[in-house]
Amino acid sequence: MLWLKQQPSNLATFTNANGEKGSILNFSVADGTEAMLVTLSDEAKNANYQRRKDPTNKKFHCVRKSTCTVQTIKNYGRTSCTSARIFKAVTIIMPPSPTKTLKDAMSSPVRENLTVQGQIIRDEAIKTVKVAQKDTKIRALTLEENGQTMELTLWRELSEQDLKIGQYIEVTHCLVSEWLRKKSLNSTRNTTIKAVQPKDMVVTGNVEALSMTDTHCEMCVKEDDIYKDFIVDLDMVRAQVQRYVEEAGTFNLQQLENMIVDKLLFPVKLVINGTTVISFELL
Repeated sequence: MLWLKQQPSNLATFTNANGEKGSILNFSVADGTEAMLVTLSDEAKNANYQRRKDPTNKKFHCVRKSTCTVQTIKNYGRTSCTSARIFKAVTIIMPPSPTKTLKDAMSSPVRENLTVQGQIIRDEAIKTVKVAQKDTKIRALTLEENGQTMELTLWRELSEQDLKIGQYIEVTHCLVSEWLRKKSLNSTRNTTIKAVQPKDMVVTGNVEALSMTDTHCEMCVKEDDIYKDFIVDLDMVRAQVQRYVEEAGTFNLQQLENMIVDKLLFPVKLVINGTTVISFELL
């Protein structure tokens, strides 16, 4: 039988009724016939796993369907395994975590396992809560992606990861939860967090308000009933206005602003990367 997949996060500790500490390690295995989850436990301290005689002297002793506990560990020769069987074993210990936008995550069903990206816009202090009568550290972050925000709770060791407001991160293997009709995300034992470069995002909507300085134009764009604020380079704005009014290239700042304000609620398209507007187009 092939030892196929093990994650450090799949090592769990427990305390039995006698106050003795023990640990359980989960990993997946596969051979030519099946793939399953295996639990390696300290049976002397875990009353949930009872030692039994195994008359067939097999390597693994099953205690429930598709799961087994290890009685002995021996080295065997190589075993043949189909790619489909290997894939099944991998997904047992590391479930799929499809990447979704925060907007899609908000409409995902409870308990769905997914990966998200976003900018940290709020970071609460680490606090301790009781879980199964044990002190457990948690930390609440708020992520933002293209105007959509969602709260993410980091559990245990992940709560102490070096993260800062303004960072763009990718968080894998989150579980969708809901409380008082509000969706949020929770980390799991399989969650990993890494810094990423923000993706280019396209925003299309109507300009509802704006103001200008010598170097840039601040504008509020309404997209899908969500108001978003952007800072656009003034040269980008002037170049687009000149497409329709050629003499706009000679307008002073006040003349340019007055002309644009008169056309408010006009449609625009912006390409943004993080907080930077890469391109601006009048539609």
